[in-house]
Amino acid sequence: MSCIHRPPPQNISPTQWWMPPYNDFVKVNVDASWKQGMDVARVGIIIRRADGSFLASFSGQTNASSSVEAETSAIMEGCKFALHEGLNNVIIEFDSRKAISSVHGSIARGRHSKQGWPAMPTATKWLG
Repeated sequence: MSCIHRPPPQNISPTQWWMPPYNDFVKVNVDASWKQGMDVARVGIIIRRADGSFLASFSGQTNASSSVEAETSAIMEGCKFALHEGLNNVIIEFDSRKAISSVHGSIARGRHSKQGWPAMPTATKWLG
């Protein structure tokens, strides 16, 4: 599977843009919601073709002890869902700069959780 993260254009508001994926790719948009004091997060995933048409979607619940862990889990779930759907060329799109920074090591592992971030080893493998 080819997972690519393409950051948003700097001159466009995140609520105003959706760029189609490259030819032969699909776009997997992921997001998560998390509330402090709860150990669960909700994850939403939508997959679209290059022409913007709907291909598949998923929503579910995952364990998370921080917003960064929730977003990172959403990335991981998006990759797993794409594999489940038999997709090999995907672009992952998400809106959490902290999640991508944590995958690349600029946020100390376990900073937000005594047990560490369960999603980090898998997400690092996918995105690193």
